[in-house]
This record gives sequence, structure tokens and C-alpha cells, in this order.
Amino acid sequence: IERVQRTDGPSYEVITVFEGAITSVAFEKEGRVAKIKVDTQISVTSRPVPRFTYQGLCNNVIYDDFCQVDDTDPAFRLSSGLVTDETGNTITVTGASASGDGWYTGGYVASLGSTDFRLIINQTGEILTLHLPFASSVLGSTVNVFAGCSHEISVCGLKFSNVINYGGFAFVPTKNIFETGLST
Repeated sequence: IERVQRTDGPSYEVITVFEGAITSVAFEKEGRVAKIKVDTQISVTSRPVPRFTYQGLCNNVIYDDFCQVDDTDPAFRLSSGLVTDETGNTITVTGASASGDGWYTGGYVASLGSTDFRLIINQTGEILTLHLPFASSVLGSTVNVFAGCSHEISVCGLKFSNVINYGGFAFVPTKNIFETGLST
């Protein structure tokens, strides 16, 4: 709903009084009167959104309340690793290779003494490739590195022994009969 205000000049001023979304329309008196229900933008965006997506991969975030893997468990974290090299979005952390390549992929690295942390998108040996570089240099500082998860049920079971909290639908068929038909 807009209000138009005339001015002294050749143009006019338009002021928005209300903004929302039409949620229903009902007609009365043989269609001569329409009752329109309009919700504000805030009420439209405050509705609950389904949390889960029907997919094979887990919907949980590693270490959250639904996943319930304990991020303080020493089996899933490297405590006080020293950053010996930093180039762009890659850092080298002593001790990160002990668990093998990929152990920390999908996890995160947290800088000690700050609230700054970064997602690890790849780990090869002691080299961690981060999604984004740290805002300030972590070279020479200590960090905690947390094991990552690929959101597959096999990793959930073998790496974390946490299948009971798996938040995906692991047995969703990969064959779509609407694309391939029933015969193949």
C-alpha cells in the first residue's frame, strides 16, 4: 500500500505505508466484493521451515546437537597444533598427518585465543586447505583441528560410531524410474 503525496512541483512523492504478501482471496456478494488477506513480510519469513531434506547424505552438522559427536573427544581433534606455514587459504599444522589424509576434510580449524575458525575443504598430510583464509595471520600460533565428516553413513559408522544419530536417508534409491523407466 502506497500513499501518494502531491508536492508544489511537477512531480509527486510516493510513500510505502505497508508491504506484505497476499495469502488468500475470498469473494462475496456474487463476486462484487473481494476480501484479501495480507501478511506482513516479517510474518511470512517467521514461519517454520522444514529442517530435513529427503536425501541420502546426513542433514546434521558435525558436532551439533543432532549429530552428538563430542568435539572434546581426543579421537576427533588435534589439540594445540603449531601452524608452521601459511599461504593464502592453506596452512601447515604439525601433527595433522598422524590420522591420515582426509581425516580432517570437512572439519574445521579453530585459532586458540580467538573465536575465529575455518572450514577445512581438504587435508593432505599436514597441509590443510581452508575454505577461506583466516582474517589475521595464524602463522606461528597454535590451533585446534577437528575431524571432518563427508555426511555418508559409512563414515558415520566407521569413523564416529554414530549411526544412531545419522540424519540422512541412506537407502534412498539412486535409480530414478521416471528418467530410466522400469526395464533397465
